[in-house]
Amino acid sequence: MTDRTTLARAAIDAAIEAIADRVANKLAEKQQAPEWVPLNSCGLPARTVRRAARRGELRMHRVGRADFVNRVELDAWMARQDRPLQRATCAIVGDDDGLAELLADPALEARQL
Repeated sequence: MTDRTTLARAAIDAAIEAIADRVANKLAEKQQAPEWVPLNSCGLPARTVRRAARRGELRMHRVGRADFVNRVELDAWMARQDRPLQRATCAIVGDDDGLAELLADPALEARQL
């Protein structure tokens, strides 16, 4: 190898290392940035979260007409509660639960009119 090739490889290695460091720093910043979620999709009743914010137990930010809470703070607040709080979950309706039969009932259609 010539001196030029050695210098070029050293420069490329240094550039790759600098890029890797910069990417690692950006990823670390992104992980430290709080994740703000809309209040209506945090899974808890809005009234409960607003009450905790008024008491100073949670931070809540308003943007326009929407309220946002920090996901990490919300999870920590839920863990500190005396009674366990669970986020609301949506049940997935399958075909085997008879819902399709109920909706296909002609008597139901007549009542909707």
